[in-house]
Amino acid sequence: MIEFQTIKDLANKLKMQMQSSPSEHHLYQQGFFYRQNAEGQIVYLKIAKPKVKLSTIPIEIKNLPYLEVLDLSWNNITQIENLDGFSHLKTLDLRDNKITTIENLNKLPQLKTLRLSKNKISKIENLDFLTGLRELELGETLISEIENLDKLVNLSCLKLYQNKITQIKNLDGLLNLRELHLWKNEITKIEGLDNLISLTDLQLSSNKITQLENLDGLANLQKLSFQMCKITKIENLDALKKLTFLHLSQNPISKIENLDNLKQLEVLYLSGKITKIENLGKLSKLKSLDLSANKIKDVSDFNLNQLPELKTLNLTRNQIKAVPSEWATLKKLNIEL
Repeated sequence: MIEFQTIKDLANKLKMQMQSSPSEHHLYQQGFFYRQNAEGQIVYLKIAKPKVKLSTIPIEIKNLPYLEVLDLSWNNITQIENLDGFSHLKTLDLRDNKITTIENLNKLPQLKTLRLSKNKISKIENLDFLTGLRELELGETLISEIENLDKLVNLSCLKLYQNKITQIKNLDGLLNLRELHLWKNEITKIEGLDNLISLTDLQLSSNKITQLENLDGLANLQKLSFQMCKITKIENLDALKKLTFLHLSQNPISKIENLDNLKQLEVLYLSGKITKIENLGKLSKLKSLDLSANKIKDVSDFNLNQLPELKTLNLTRNQIKAVPSEWATLKKLNIEL
């Protein structure tokens, strides 16, 4: 209960200081940081106590009804509660606590960002009232299934990384989704993405995926990451004509191929079992090429003039013994061997 009294004291101090204080305040001795707007209303509050962590969301914060951002991350909170009446709240950060259930969020009509990563949550639920939500972060939890997101039609960023998810599903209604973070799960197949027509960033690294497939509907995709999967072949990427970033490193891929249609590609990471640099001539906008940690021995046939925009070439951790003498004249290119 001591922490509740501290919060109440803080609220009283804020009220006293509103007329004469600057717009930002640091009370690190108590573990508080807050900010107020031009009218003197407290709009931002962070409580991260250095020694004594919060175990509950204190009811005393209701003394600050104009809060737009509430950050209670890095505490020991076990339950989402005492949030009624925050009609202005736009961002709620409860990362790194001990919360087990998503609940009591139905009276936050303006909420745009909800961060619940690093908790003990096992189920996505009770989010139907947050129809204006733009960002939902639920990484590093116990979630094993993607579900109950149908009503979040305005969601633009969904982070479900480092969970126990085995299947991509139940995303069909998220037509405004632009970022999907599913890295470090237990997904075996690319599927369930056909309706995500707005998606620009897809991160599926560190999964059990073996094949590039079912990506044709993602015409607006710009960034694609499959690092540390089990992909053996570059294929089925022709429809991704806006792609600028492709990360396929640490996969057992042995051949560079099927990249000709990625004419907007600027960054390519591709470490694995590559033995020859080939089939890159159509990537005229490529700026960074990382082929480190492969099995390349000979680069004499690699014509760098085919890549006029290339600025960085990483060939470290290969078996290259010599490079063409003309490479030394390419002053604008940073080559790592």
